[in-house]
Amino acid sequence: MIFNYKTKDTRHNTIYGIIFFLFVFTLSVNLFADEYLWPTNASRAITSTFAEYRPGRFHAGIDIKTWGKTGYNIFAVRDGYISRIRVSPYGYGRALYLTLDTGETVVYAHLHSFNQEIEDYVWSEQEKRGKYGIQLFLNSEKFKYKQGDFLGKTGQTGVGYPHLHFEIRDPNGEPFNPFMKGYNVDDFLEPVITKVSFIPLNANSMVNGDWKPVVTGTINSRKGRFVLDKPVKVNGLVGFGISAYDVMDNIPNKFGTYKNRLYIDDKLVFSSIYKKFSYAENNLALLDREFRLNQTGFGNFYKLYIDDGNTLPFYLNNQYLHGAVYFYNGPAQNIQQSPGVTVINGASHNFRMVVQDYWENESEVAGQLIVESPEFIDMVSAVNPFNFPSFLNYTLISDSIFYQINSEFYDNYIRLEFEPLNNIQDGTFISYQFVNREIQPLPVFKKNNNLVGAVPLSPDMNGPLKIFVEKIIDGISIKQNELLEFEIIDKKRSQTVYSKDGLCRIEFSLNSLFKPVFVRMNANIPDSNSQYKFASKIYDVEPKDVAMNKGAIIKIKYNNKTLVEKTGIYYKSNNGKWVFFGNIHEEENRNIAGYVGTFGTHALIVDDEPPEILSLYPGNNSHLQTVVPLLTAVFKDTLSGLMGEDNMQLLLDGKKVIAEYDPERLSLSYKVRQPLVKGEHTLELFLKDRCGNIATQKHNFWID
Repeated sequence: MIFNYKTKDTRHNTIYGIIFFLFVFTLSVNLFADEYLWPTNASRAITSTFAEYRPGRFHAGIDIKTWGKTGYNIFAVRDGYISRIRVSPYGYGRALYLTLDTGETVVYAHLHSFNQEIEDYVWSEQEKRGKYGIQLFLNSEKFKYKQGDFLGKTGQTGVGYPHLHFEIRDPNGEPFNPFMKGYNVDDFLEPVITKVSFIPLNANSMVNGDWKPVVTGTINSRKGRFVLDKPVKVNGLVGFGISAYDVMDNIPNKFGTYKNRLYIDDKLVFSSIYKKFSYAENNLALLDREFRLNQTGFGNFYKLYIDDGNTLPFYLNNQYLHGAVYFYNGPAQNIQQSPGVTVINGASHNFRMVVQDYWENESEVAGQLIVESPEFIDMVSAVNPFNFPSFLNYTLISDSIFYQINSEFYDNYIRLEFEPLNNIQDGTFISYQFVNREIQPLPVFKKNNNLVGAVPLSPDMNGPLKIFVEKIIDGISIKQNELLEFEIIDKKRSQTVYSKDGLCRIEFSLNSLFKPVFVRMNANIPDSNSQYKFASKIYDVEPKDVAMNKGAIIKIKYNNKTLVEKTGIYYKSNNGKWVFFGNIHEEENRNIAGYVGTFGTHALIVDDEPPEILSLYPGNNSHLQTVVPLLTAVFKDTLSGLMGEDNMQLLLDGKKVIAEYDPERLSLSYKVRQPLVKGEHTLELFLKDRCGNIATQKHNFWID
């Protein structure tokens, strides 16, 4: 009886306990959800997530969908004050910075307008400064708001389509994932894994029997599970990468992942979680992703290993090469590798890559790894150039060409492929030599009809690289000598590289590079039939597939006949168009300079054509019924382009107005604030491009 009584009482207590727990849990969830209000009434849908890759940087917040429209309300997510206001034609456009009672700062970007009191204040400051683009830093008493107060309207100012960019920064100004503050979106779908990459990381490492990176597609075997269609052969030090994106319910956008992991034989060897980063390290996005694969058209890959110089806080371990795996198959060895490297012995291994979104929807791709290296040709037994007396038995013929030699530069080695120009049998000896170094034999293997080998590179090796190819055919020793010219730039010192003609130079500072680079420069004569007015040779600069830290300065010398004030330095884009990127004139040395973040094809081009005015409203001799018209101008410039407010002006009745520039539409607009008097008025447009070419247009119009 006592037992039954206690059981009944315990059962009731348990039920009451569960009810109480659910009540407290629900209350706490609601309180937490209300702690940070959703920032807009536009939607609960997002179009971009935190830490997605943008060219050379990370996305610092989330983008909230506004359905291709502007004008939705934004609200204070907590109590706070406006600490900063920024208005610019570029980047974030119109942006508000709300410092919260927690010390965190919320950023609302690409706004159409602010609330009336902020709008009036900004307008008065713009008028006072005579500029549209301004940045205002405010104290905690100027604009104080409570949670839920109206702050402004969503828009599309700055760069991008209509949306609200929303980010949260900690008290130190570092952005973090807004989802960590309890925000929720509908997402019950697993990420999609499209491709996997395998990167040989030195000249002693190979993937699928070669030194080239290997990218392989995935097969979707079932929900959230992907596989490779065949094993991948690996040997030596290999870095892994994954191309994947997240998806959300009822939204067509592709999103970044939140967590990535790599397992070898079910052992975790790499993990990354995208929670927060520092703006001071934003450019390290170039090291978090496979820059070379992106530049060469393979797409966007997350690196699953730590590259040189990467100090981002996303990873389980920040040691250099953490996540990279050294594979070998044989007796146990004392292998000297970076402390971050995982060393694995054995002939066959399994790997898994697992990706998650913030809501723990998960996908994985699995495959098999076979540890195997190609069989190198025993060339020494055929010819031995180091045993010079043996040559006495042969007739020597120099300067022959019987192989087309193709070179591919990687971070610390050169892949060489020797393509025979005729039917050449075995018996080839290949060697190489750096300046002030001994000649070294080059091990090669057969790939189809070609011979392939790899030469290791390091910062203490000086170019050029001499390549010696020797064959014995019918008792005759035939030699082919080639020269690969390049200059090694060490990240630890400032250096300058010159083209052969001495007219182009690249200057590297101590902060230019993440890692050593091997610079090659070729000069070409421009096509005389080109639509462009070239003022120099065309300089093709390699490597184009290596990310740089702070970049370098490229300078090209102009001749005395060049229209210097009309000349700029340009690079050739992927679509074949030449794009302006600098015109710093150094008259003493007759150089024109510009900053480059990545190398490419560069030249000096003369721009002596003024901008083209496409429309100016109100039209000339037009009559208007409204006393507060919207003044607009649309224009274009095909070469150097326009930059800066002083070079794009609207003047109403001879006075400059604070016009808004839209760089994506190449337009100026100004809504008249003070009613115009009846009668005649003038509207003038003044444009000056970055090479000093000027275009003007003037209209008379009447207010009836």
